[in-house]
Amino acid sequence: MLADINFKKLTIKIARDIFYISFFSFLGFLILDNFKAGFVTNYINVNIILTICLFAGIVVLFQTEAGNEITERTWKKYLLMLFISVLAIILVWQTIGAKGAVNLGLVILAGIIIFLSQLSIKRD
Repeated sequence: MLADINFKKLTIKIARDIFYISFFSFLGFLILDNFKAGFVTNYINVNIILTICLFAGIVVLFQTEAGNEITERTWKKYLLMLFISVLAIILVWQTIGAKGAVNLGLVILAGIIIFLSQLSIKRD
């Protein structure tokens, strides 16, 4: 029974689930904190969730599932993904008021995570 489990596919599925859960949790916490300052950040450090999201996104990005046919994306799709990432960077920049090197790094990190999330979506 244990021999039938494909651990590579299982690892990718777990990493993908962790990525989506942490990404949408971060996004939800960010929106909640925008409505009332300190509502979330007084209790939870959302940067930890952002870091978990980044690492899980990298794992999903660099692992491919065996046996899946992957079609090529056109330059228009990559341009659309880049546009959405830039919009996310602007949203995060406006939200946290990036006035320092650390905050600027977080803004860029958020844009990278958005781009990774779009790359990790199944292509078939």
